[in-house]
Amino acid sequence: MNRNVLSFVSFLCLLVFLTACSKDHLEETAPDKGLVGFAQKGPFINGASILVSELDDFYAPTGRVFSTQVFDNSGAFQLDGVELDHQLATLRVDGFYFNEVCGGRSDAQITLHGIVDHRGENPFHINVLTHLEKARVEYLLSQDIKFTPAKEQAQAEVLAVFGITPANPLPPSDQLNFTQNGEGNAILLAVSALLQGYRSEAELSELMARIIADIRTDGVLNDISIGSSLRDHSFFLDAAEIRNNLIDYFAELNVSATVPDISSYISAFVSGGPYPFNQSIFEYPAEGKFNLNILDTDPTTTTFTAGEWYSLAATPPLCNQLRINLRRISGGGSWGRDLLRNFNWLADQIDPNTIQQNFTAVIGGECHDLRIRFTAGTYLIQYFEKENLAAVRTKTITVN
Repeated sequence: MNRNVLSFVSFLCLLVFLTACSKDHLEETAPDKGLVGFAQKGPFINGASILVSELDDFYAPTGRVFSTQVFDNSGAFQLDGVELDHQLATLRVDGFYFNEVCGGRSDAQITLHGIVDHRGENPFHINVLTHLEKARVEYLLSQDIKFTPAKEQAQAEVLAVFGITPANPLPPSDQLNFTQNGEGNAILLAVSALLQGYRSEAELSELMARIIADIRTDGVLNDISIGSSLRDHSFFLDAAEIRNNLIDYFAELNVSATVPDISSYISAFVSGGPYPFNQSIFEYPAEGKFNLNILDTDPTTTTFTAGEWYSLAATPPLCNQLRINLRRISGGGSWGRDLLRNFNWLADQIDPNTIQQNFTAVIGGECHDLRIRFTAGTYLIQYFEKENLAAVRTKTITVN
């Protein structure tokens, strides 16, 4: 064999050796192909969109973006054949979800984000904790804190907003899944429920955005009004009902799930939350469409003029019952309502013996108002909020 042939053969052998070494190295360090996880608020609904964006070692986008969809109503998603060159990625989900508090599907879509350390052997999830902590994690990274301690610190700070101090160290938020038992999974569901409260999707998104902006640089919730809103809604939450809503939902899907008990976290926030109660989540504006509102809870608004039209107006929170009982307590007067100017109230007939009438707000109506007027007399208004059998407040009005 001549010298040139020997040189070429030697080069081929070296090339094969180097390639083999390189392949072995990649197989040891690269994640397994395929990305899987769950998107949970409540569970996101089939068709919700998922974006996975790879980050480089300096936490900057590499430009590699992968998209898929939630493929069933349990919130599961999967990206087959995807291999990340770097361990970090951001997540985003947009879509409708099952509202665990009201027990039905959302009327509008929401968006949740997350930032994760993807290790191929584990699924990773998108939820309210990954969403609330993401901007805080990114801020800590900009302060030269490493990724893992930044995630741990941000998670602890987010939980502190809800007065939660775990008994044991928790897994990263993107490893929590409330279809399984465990302290961290129960905490995730509790925080999801506390955030949801009886808010619309727009109200929920605004609340989360305010929390994110408030805690981003110092990790502390400084706006007490946000905390008070959380606590106001928490007072009306039924932890057992929330859990049963999810159990029934997964049973309908024929999905095996162990939904954790969150009652201790809800009751602790109600009884000892770090924020003052602000007001009822049922709102009674000072004025309605037709004049002053007779339901206005201002104690000075108690005297009205006979024969003049007024409003009976309220804004009950999402999926909550409200019944108003109106009763004459002295005088010979009564009232009449304008049947053509009634927005989302159902009214019984006036009882001729006791001179009382019930007005029930239609659940789901955006505006609850009707035009009403009185003859002279004194009247008692009783407010039955949610499913309370006893009036949670009363008001006496005088009509002259």
